[in-house]
Amino acid sequence: MEEKSISNNTNSVIGNTINSSGDTNIKVINKIYINSKSYKELQEKKESLQKELVRIPLDDLKWRTEKQQEIQKVEKEILELKETVTKLYNSFSHIEINTERLKIAKALFDEGKFKEADAALNATEMKDELDRLIAQEEKLDTKKEEIQQHRQDKANEYLIKAQTTYIDFDNHNRFVETCQYYEEAIRSWESFYILNSYANFLFSNNNYTQAILYYEKILEVYENQLPQHEVAIILNKIGVSHKENHSISKALNSYIKAFQIYQNLIDKDNEPHLLDLSSVLNNIAVIHEINKDMDKAFEVYQEVLKVRRYLVKINPKAYSSDLAE
Repeated sequence: MEEKSISNNTNSVIGNTINSSGDTNIKVINKIYINSKSYKELQEKKESLQKELVRIPLDDLKWRTEKQQEIQKVEKEILELKETVTKLYNSFSHIEINTERLKIAKALFDEGKFKEADAALNATEMKDELDRLIAQEEKLDTKKEEIQQHRQDKANEYLIKAQTTYIDFDNHNRFVETCQYYEEAIRSWESFYILNSYANFLFSNNNYTQAILYYEKILEVYENQLPQHEVAIILNKIGVSHKENHSISKALNSYIKAFQIYQNLIDKDNEPHLLDLSSVLNNIAVIHEINKDMDKAFEVYQEVLKVRRYLVKINPKAYSSDLAE
């Protein structure tokens, strides 16, 4: 199959592309995660619940169901812990660690002491410092550059604070507080990385309306500075968010914009973005299904199969699982 036929025969858009960090040190992350007190406590809790489940009579369906739900809740928390530890590792790798507070938090994080790292980022002190910095910035133009650097440092502290707060499973208000700390980070210094981290957090927690606001803000400020494939990823997530909010026409519009970007990238460099293109097409087919236009849906699904079969042909080891899905 020729790539030209893929891009010329289709009018559609994108799937759940995840932009994974290529420099993540999996071994280091696993060591931090597995040796942490938080992981051990969750594992012990899970094992204890599993033992309790074994002791419940098979005919006591109500009690067994409740216990299974408790186990599933702990398993979800274990998954969230691992995902957030990875995000924290990537954030610490990305940011400049210029403050004593961040150095302490990083050292504690490396030891798997997540609650201690969170406690080191004292929110009250950080807010007071940020308020003073902003007040200074307004009065002292001559110190603007220095103050801006301090604000960037404060934003980095709040970013880490947001991510450590989210894995404090004893905090029943952790989602709200995580949002508050992300928003303080943005108030400190509005960078692409922090905006995108918060938008992705909202997206992964199904807060699609807020996620759209932040993704659109990213495009408004940074679209011309970002690689085109990053813009397509954001447009895709906006499309997914609109779809989940039942704004089908807006979803389709975002998907089409993302598709057009991947189409241009494929024309220049064929292979790397073909899988993303197929995800776009798959999402468009879903939209056609929702709109009860089954002929269009079938046509686009056929294009998805063409792309994925081509990928399997040129690299079976890398892409055979994608065709199976």
